[in-house]
Formats: sequence, structure tokens, C-alpha cells
Amino acid sequence: MARKRVVFLNSLWFLKWIILASLIFFLTISIKVKAEIPIYQAQDLTQKGYILLHQGQPKAALQAWEEAEKRYNSQGNKEGVFESLSNQSLAFQALGLPRRACLVLTKALNIEELICSSTETGTQYLEHLQDILQKKLNKPITITAIINLGDTLRSLNNLEESQVVLQSALFFGQPSDHLLMSLGNTQLSFYKRTRNRLKNTSKNVVKEEILESIKSQAKSALDFYKKLEFSSSMKIVLKSKLNRLKLLIELRQITKEFQIDNEDIFHLIRQLSNSNFDIFSDSDIDSVYTRLNFIDSLINLIQKNIKITLDNRKLLDISLKYSQESLQLAERLYNSRAISYAYGYLGKVYSILGLNVESINSFKKAIAVSQSDKQWDIAYQWQHSLGGKYRDNGSFNEAKEEYDAAINNINKIRQNLLSYAEGQYDFLEKVEPVYIDYVNMLSENPNFSKETVIEVYKQLQTVQLENLVQCQKNETLNTNKSNFEFPVIYLINLGERVDVFLKFQGKLHHHSPNYKEVKSYLNSLIKNIQDENYSSLSESRTILYSQAIYKLVIAPIEQYLPSNGTLAFVLGDEFQNVPMSLLHDGKNYLKNRYSMTVLWGLDMPIPRPLNLNQMNALLAGMSKEGPSFKNRYAPKRLSPLPDVEREILSIKKYLNNSLVLLNEEFTSRKLQQAINNGYSIVHISTHGQFSSELKKTMILTWDEPLNIDEMSNLLQNRKDNSIDLLVLSACEAAKGDRRSMLGIAGVAFQAHTRSTLASLWLVDAKSTAILMADFYSNLKDGKSKAEALRLAQIHLSSQPEYSHPYYWSPFILVGSGV
Repeated sequence: MARKRVVFLNSLWFLKWIILASLIFFLTISIKVKAEIPIYQAQDLTQKGYILLHQGQPKAALQAWEEAEKRYNSQGNKEGVFESLSNQSLAFQALGLPRRACLVLTKALNIEELICSSTETGTQYLEHLQDILQKKLNKPITITAIINLGDTLRSLNNLEESQVVLQSALFFGQPSDHLLMSLGNTQLSFYKRTRNRLKNTSKNVVKEEILESIKSQAKSALDFYKKLEFSSSMKIVLKSKLNRLKLLIELRQITKEFQIDNEDIFHLIRQLSNSNFDIFSDSDIDSVYTRLNFIDSLINLIQKNIKITLDNRKLLDISLKYSQESLQLAERLYNSRAISYAYGYLGKVYSILGLNVESINSFKKAIAVSQSDKQWDIAYQWQHSLGGKYRDNGSFNEAKEEYDAAINNINKIRQNLLSYAEGQYDFLEKVEPVYIDYVNMLSENPNFSKETVIEVYKQLQTVQLENLVQCQKNETLNTNKSNFEFPVIYLINLGERVDVFLKFQGKLHHHSPNYKEVKSYLNSLIKNIQDENYSSLSESRTILYSQAIYKLVIAPIEQYLPSNGTLAFVLGDEFQNVPMSLLHDGKNYLKNRYSMTVLWGLDMPIPRPLNLNQMNALLAGMSKEGPSFKNRYAPKRLSPLPDVEREILSIKKYLNNSLVLLNEEFTSRKLQQAINNGYSIVHISTHGQFSSELKKTMILTWDEPLNIDEMSNLLQNRKDNSIDLLVLSACEAAKGDRRSMLGIAGVAFQAHTRSTLASLWLVDAKSTAILMADFYSNLKDGKSKAEALRLAQIHLSSQPEYSHPYYWSPFILVGSGV
């Protein structure tokens, strides 16, 4: 019996171990299964993100990839986290948030965030970046992230950085289709940037240089796209052909030098019209956008009147077919952006076909869809198109409503347009034309208030300025929105029209001179004053052209002007390279009667007269060559300015409290430290240039150039947010840039200055030193800034060796002249 009990107890003990072992086994399995569930879920979320992105739902895709990152992170799956971050950058790009995309990728790749800023990085940093990236080329997933980074940098308009990043990926081996497409797209962006320079260039020599760059960049982009026509992916082949077609059409219009055969365009169109656009599934948003891309090229071909074997009717039939298909596909996807674009392009096609009712209805539907989803970036385009239809039909009140609505929507998205490269390219091609068309319609129609013309034009100049400096206007200075005590003359030229407005003593006077005559004399005068030997050319030629301009532009409003005092000018593009002091009334230059200041779109800052005895000043400059002369972004062929030291010392005696930074002391770091101490007057005598391009507007410190963006950064920690007077005495306008005064306005805008004194061309250093000393002497005597400059110019021109306008006329005052 005892033996049986022992056997039974041993059996229980054995059973206990079996049960315990079973529990451990099942527990282990359970833990393993639970551990694997998040991984499977993360993989599902990753795939879900791709599907949502292809359906045109980037916000939902981002949420899926952010959740996938959390799941992978909880498991310590570094590769999964890396992939999730790389995917998130795609969603941010699709949402129009390239900086967020860039920051996510720098986190994934473990590189500095500096690359995502608009600050110039320089050659040394780019070489350092390339070395870092090449060391990371160990896995396909890393290559994909690096290509995504190159795409993102392109969207930020950091093109040099984009090219370096993408070229580093070439070291991994045979380039992928994705990489070749990205390299082609970056070259295309280089081309677009250079093309915009061409639009703002007036000098033939500079135009020739720009055209050479355009040819090189366009050829490089076309070569990359051509390689992709041999891809095994039909989707890639289709997209590369669409890119080639768009670029060839544009090149054909810009210049005949490219020798593009119209038959090449015809063959591409024939290939594309026979292509199977259905290679994209109905659930892929690209099925819509590739068709719309094709339609856009066909419409451009028709509007630019480029003749090919196919007639316009056949092109329109193809466009109509694909517009209707795009609309059907977009509606199946329930994608409001795609639906709005499809209706908009349908409206364009109907308009060219002469089907006005159908065109207007399509534009209205496009606007309704985009507005219902608060997609203002699409709505303003169709409102602009609809406004143009109404204007052409003579329905001016309806056109005005649409233009007003378009500008209202532009105001809602201005900051977004400034944050990425395509937004900046869109500005010249899509945003600026809204204002130009609106101003021209208002000017031509006597039933509209001329005050409205002025207000819209001021808005245009404000957004031009914001586009240059890539940030939105802040109300940092109190402005005077009431009537000025002195006359304001608006010289507005948009398209093939010039309008002159005089606003004075509560009255508005207007006339419109002959555009061709004004343009002819302006071009002759600009060619004259931009001649490298201008100082040795006969003054009579300057007087001939400037007198003719005066008779056409100023003489008709002369009776409403006071006999002397201050004039303020708001200048259109064609007038911005001409100092108004140079205009001649037949007896004297305008500066003999009036002091002058230039306003730029913004309201006049409330005057704050200078008291040199109570104000402190920062005086900085370079009299000899510094390291910054050799910087790749510095203007070419610079020479030292030995008279700068004399200029600064002669100014210093008129100022009771001043700090001098000369040559080696004038570094970017010391300049920042000094400016942050809150100087009321900042006088900088150094090489620099003003341009309609952000990175080409700069001043040179001893160690490096500072562009507009970097100047703004200098002022971030400033005690007092505004500078009363900024003087840039040795800078000049970029050669051939017809919007160079925009650069001067940009500097004033970013420096938060009430007044900025600068020159349109580099002048003899000795005469500049004399003029600047007189200017500060006049300020010391209590004269206004504008009057102080006028008297200094008169005194300089009275000296026989400096009587030629080359010496005294280029100095202009921007902002408050008080």
C-alpha cells in the first residue's frame, strides 16, 4: 500500500513537471506571437501608406507611416524605423511641406539639419556632405532615402545641394530609374532658375551668357530623360516622354538657337497619344495626373503657335479626350484636387474650342470643388482663368469679382508658395500674371476706380518682394496709410502699357503715354548708363534720352506738382534701372528742383527725423581684398576700394557715437554682434550687388558674402527691431538685371530699415567719399534724408571733374525720405 502511494506521488510529481513545461512552452509561443504581431502590423501599415499615397491621400499615408515607425521602434527594428522615416518624407513632399520632409530624412540618415536651410552652405560643406553620404551607400534602402533627400532639396530650391546628394548615389553602382529621373528633374530645376534670370535680363551680353547656361542645363535634363526611354517600366518611360515634351516645347519658344526640329515634338506627341495611359491602375492618382500633364503640353503648343504636322483641331481632339478621361478617373477616386484640375483643364480646352458656355461652367465647377476642400492653391488658378473669360466677353464686373477672389486666395497661401521651389517658379508663371491681368483690365476700363489700380499694384510689389526674400511681410514698422504731405508718382508698366498716376493733396491724376515711345527711350537710356565707359560718354546723349522720357511721362502731370520739395516714386519694372534724379525737364535735371525717394509697394514708414547728436552709428567697410573676394558666390573681377577708409573716417567726424569695423575687423560674426547692439544708423562701404535673385543679392564682409536671408538672420536678436538709416555706398545693381531695384528693396525689407541709401552702379570711390561726407554733413544740419542726398548730389555735380551724371546720379533713397 505504501509502495502504491509512493508510485502515485511520483506520478503526480512527473505530471506536475509536464504541466509546468507545457505552460512554459505555450507561454513562450504566446510571447513570441505577441512580439511578432506588431511587426506584421507595421508591415501592413507600411503597405497601406503606399496605397493611400498612390490614391492621392498623403495625409492618411503619413499617419500610417508614423504609426508604423512607432511599432518598429517598440521592437528595436532599426531598419523598419529607417524605412518609415524615408516614407514619411514622401508624404510631407506630397503635402507641400518640403522642409519637414528634409528634416525627417536628415534624422533617418543621421546628418546635419543645416542642409535643409536656405543658408548658403558653400563648396567645402558640399564636399564634406558627399563624403558622408558615400560612406552610407551600403543598402538599397539607404540609396532610396538619399534619392528622396535629393528630391526634397530640389523642392527647397537648394539645387546645388540636391545635385551633390543625387550624384553621391551614383557611386553605389548602376543608377536606378528613380535616380536618373531625379537627376533629370534637378537639371530641369536649374534650367527653370536660369530661365527666370533670362526674363529679368535686359543686357544682350548677359543674355548670351544665360542662354548658354540654359542650353547646357536643358540638354543635361533631356539626356537623362532620354536614357529612361529604355526602362523596363512603362510608367517610367511614359513619364520621361512627358517631361521631354514639355521641355522641348518651352525651348522651342525661348530661342531659335536650340535648333529643335518641330518634327521631334510631333513624333513625341504621336508616341504619347498612342501610349497606354491605362498602365496605371484606376486607383493610382498618376492615372489622372499623367493625362493632365500631356494636355498641358498640348495646350502650350497651341497657345505658343508652334506648327507641327498635326493641326490644332487634332491636338484639341486629343486634349478633349484625355480631359474627359481624367475627370472620370478623378471622380472614381473621390479625389477633390484631381477633380478640380480635370474640370479646370476641360475649361481650358473648351475655351480654345470657342465653347464659352461650357468653358465657364467647367471653370466654375473647378472652383467650387477646390473651394469646398479649402484648396486655395488650385482655386486661384481657375478664378484667374474665369476672370480672363469674363474680361474677353466684356463682362468686366464679373471679371473683377473673380480677380478679387483669386488674389484673396493667393493671400491665404502666400507663405506656402514661398517655402518650396515650384512655388517660387509658380510665382512668375501663375501668381504674378493674376495681378498683371487685373491691373491692365482696371487701367483700360474707365468705369473702375484708379485708386484700385494703385492698391492692386502695391499688392503686386509686396508679393514680388516676398517672393525674393522667401518670407512673408511682417508689420514690424508702423506705417502711414494716410495721404502723404508730398506727391507720390506711380510709373506702372505691365505688358504693353504704361500708366502714370500722381497722388497729391487728396487728388489722383492719371495719363497713359505711348508705350512704344517710352520703352524705346528707356532702353536707349539704360543702354547708355550701363555702358562700361559711361563716364567718358558725352552727357548730351544722357540728356537727349532723359528729356524725352520726362516729356512723355512727367510733363503731362507737371502742372499738378509743387515747384520744389520731395517727390516719392513707385516704379514699374522698366523704370527701375533709371535713377529718377537723371530725368531732365529741358533746363535742368530733376534733382535741381526736387529731392526724391522710392517706395516699394509697402506703405511709407511713419517718419522719424534723424538727430545725429542722439543716435549711434555702425560704420563698416573693406578697403583691401579679403577672403570673401574668392567666394564662388561673390561678383566677378572685384578690385579693392582703397578710399573706403577715407570715406568712413570723414563720416565719423559728424557722428558723436560710432563703432568702426574696417577690413579684418569687418567679419560676419563681428557685424552680427555690433548690429545686435541696436545701432540707429548702419553705414556699410563694401562690394555687393542687388539682384532680383535671392542668392545674388549680397554684401561682402571680410570673410564671406552675406545674402538677404543671412542679413535677416543677423537682425533676429536685435534690441531695437528697426534701423533708421542703412547706407550701402559701394554696392551696385547686378549687370543686366531689369529688376535689380527689387534687390535694394529686399535688403531694406529684411533689415527692417526706415530708409536705405544705395547705388545702382559702382561709382568712383573718391567721388563717393565726397558725396557721403556731404550727405552726413547735411543730416547734421537738420536736413531730411532725401534733401541731404539732393544737396550732396548738387554739390558733387558742381565740381568739374565730377559733373558727369555717372558720378552723382546712381544714388537712390528707398523708404522714408524724412
